[in-house]
Amino acid sequence: MTGRATVRSIAGDEWAELAVRFADRNYRQFPPYVEKGAAAVGAACEFAAIEREGRLLGLASLRIKSLPVLGAGIAYLNGGPLVRQTEDPAGCGEGYLTAIDALVDDYVRRRGHLLRVVLPVSAEPPRVDHPMAEEIDAGRKLRGRRRYRTILVDLEGDEDRVRARFHQKWRNALRKAERSALEIVSGTSPDLFDAFEPMFRALKERKGFSVDQEPSFFKAVQAGLGFRDRFVVHLARYDGEVVSGHIGSYCGDTAVYLFGATTEEGHRMNASYLLQWEAMRKARALGCTLYDLGGIDPDGNPGVYRFKQRMGGREAEAVGPIDFAPPVRRWLLHQAEEAYGFLRERGPQKTRVAVPTI
Repeated sequence: MTGRATVRSIAGDEWAELAVRFADRNYRQFPPYVEKGAAAVGAACEFAAIEREGRLLGLASLRIKSLPVLGAGIAYLNGGPLVRQTEDPAGCGEGYLTAIDALVDDYVRRRGHLLRVVLPVSAEPPRVDHPMAEEIDAGRKLRGRRRYRTILVDLEGDEDRVRARFHQKWRNALRKAERSALEIVSGTSPDLFDAFEPMFRALKERKGFSVDQEPSFFKAVQAGLGFRDRFVVHLARYDGEVVSGHIGSYCGDTAVYLFGATTEEGHRMNASYLLQWEAMRKARALGCTLYDLGGIDPDGNPGVYRFKQRMGGREAEAVGPIDFAPPVRRWLLHQAEEAYGFLRERGPQKTRVAVPTI
């Protein structure tokens, strides 16, 4: 009889070497991203390989937030586990359930944590009769939980076919931008982040929003990434001035739109349309088949929602947060978490926008 899958603790370097095998690899699971995110909230981080009899089934990068009073903590897995191996499609049949079962054995049953999971947005939602359905339903009912909603654009087919999926008004705006005198530059160097940031700060001040992680956070993460996983900055210039910018992630089979900002001059020239098209072309060149538009908020931000909706994609929702723990321990940890959240809410208030970092 085949044995159960188990979890093996590994170093971040080994995790990064193994991750190139997985089509569902994404920036939320990058060791430098998890390490810096954990440090920002006073948490630790761990990297795990899920294996059965020496065969690699999946990978996971987790943040561990300890709650000393309860003698337990929350192990947070965002954008994982990775299970879709590009060179072993048959192995995908092991799926998320097998990988999560192994993580529950280790983090919940053996170590006493609550395991919180947000699957990759490209993952298929479990069926209603799926063994995880009860936990998913419980997660929906918790106060204050934000579920990541977005639009996924299909990049397969030739460029004409991709453009044909755009709304007519979106195509017209793109053609106008293509006829303009805009100059497009792109790359991964820190100076491109530096050129983007003042424009993004101006946008935040004008619109009155804040984000959980600034472009500077991703610039810092970039320093620890290998070449294939680096974030790419696209800038549109007019008469030597930056009028629009886009920062994206291009790894695995799904590219992600992280940040965008445009000046008034850039809006006049429809520069953001051209940068989105350049981002899609970049994603296609790197083998991505989907483009995640970085979150939607139809009620709170209808203008941006309409802009993204007209790019011809399909709406999707990440499965999670799903919490795994025995009922009593889960209740205690939720109470402690809600108390902490209440205390934070009594501090300075901010208007936040939906971002793909969850």
